[in-house]
Amino acid sequence: MTNEEAYIRERMGDRSSFKVPEGYFDRLAQQVMERLPKDDSAGEARVVPLTAARASDTTAHRRWLRPLLYAAAIAVVAVFTAFIFFDRQQDEMTSARAVTAQAQTQPAAPDYFEEAADYVMLDNQDIYAYLLADM
Repeated sequence: MTNEEAYIRERMGDRSSFKVPEGYFDRLAQQVMERLPKDDSAGEARVVPLTAARASDTTAHRRWLRPLLYAAAIAVVAVFTAFIFFDRQQDEMTSARAVTAQAQTQPAAPDYFEEAADYVMLDNQDIYAYLLADM
């Protein structure tokens, strides 16, 4: 027994605080049968199982709930797709603007040509030879 249980038993004792009136379960079945709806056409009491009543309520409830859930799922997928599409488009536009701005601010060909010539290991005589070979 844990400390909490011991504390509760010490404070409250072992008696139960829940009481049922005398003879409650003896007349419970009779009271339930009296409260059931009666079918006038048959002249006798008709007992409808509680599960059948709940099942009809549940199916009626599901009839309008299922299309609503489908529509909500389609809307969520459409929103996420649009978000991804427009986000990518925005990224492409931003990168294109950045490239354009960078191209406008950088000097044009002289620096690039020198770097390319150094990379390929061309000197002036090789360049002249390639130019004259095309003629």
